[in-house]
Amino acid sequence: MSRDCIYIIDTFSLMFQVFHAIPPMTGTQGQPTNAVFGFTRDIFAIRDRKPAFLVCAFDSPGPGKRDEIYDKYKANRAEMPEDLRPQIPLIKQLLQGFRIPILEVDGWEADDIIATVTTQSVAHGLDVVIVSSDKDLMQLYKKGVRIFDPMKNKFISEEDIFTKFGVDASKVIDVQSLAGDSSDN
Repeated sequence: MSRDCIYIIDTFSLMFQVFHAIPPMTGTQGQPTNAVFGFTRDIFAIRDRKPAFLVCAFDSPGPGKRDEIYDKYKANRAEMPEDLRPQIPLIKQLLQGFRIPILEVDGWEADDIIATVTTQSVAHGLDVVIVSSDKDLMQLYKKGVRIFDPMKNKFISEEDIFTKFGVDASKVIDVQSLAGDSSDN
């Protein structure tokens, strides 16, 4: 990419991935730290790519706009692991220490924030890299917008999207709308 580039991290997605990928670890006072460790490692790897801008999108706590539309939204999801919950404030402190902006808007999910920032960034001439393995974000893939899967350490290609959905990225939202998503209920 030749233009300035913004990396937008799907923070909860990355936190969950590293939490489950790294065996339990604890700090000096017994607090869980495996997600903090893995997240820090990945932040260093992302910063090594030298993006012009880097932000972290967070889901807002509590019910949101989607719950207002459908009260059983995400009803089938398991609760957040108890050892992950206390690591979230530590990850936010880490981001503040690195001076990486935290984007969190009451009532909205990280996906909504990522879509908005992506649209605005492209309109302002920036290239975008979305750091996530969330298939819902594949609908944003287009010229100037790429998706980096940190667990596979690779950029998602048009071919990957077609293999997964049987359509190109511009039609992913249609497939998701028709098929639904059990993880969102």
